[in-house]
Amino acid sequence: HHDRPGAAERREHADTVGDELDATGLVLELTYSDGSTEDVAYADAADEIALDPMTLSEAGEQTVTVTYEGKTATFTVTVTEPE
Repeated sequence: HHDRPGAAERREHADTVGDELDATGLVLELTYSDGSTEDVAYADAADEIALDPMTLSEAGEQTVTVTYEGKTATFTVTVTEPE
């Protein structure tokens, strides 16, 4: 079993207010108790990964919480006002 998702990273792309969060390119880095790591791509485990919030409701920096197998990690997205 892994202790925690150590990091969540997402390839950069534009997010605007009211958008659904696009998790394409999201990768979780799992860190195991023995110190080894494993990357899990959202595309491979979408049914097992929960993202909150799914709808980006305000402009500016927004923290997204990722939950996978009972463990959580966060990442930040920058949300802009729609043009």
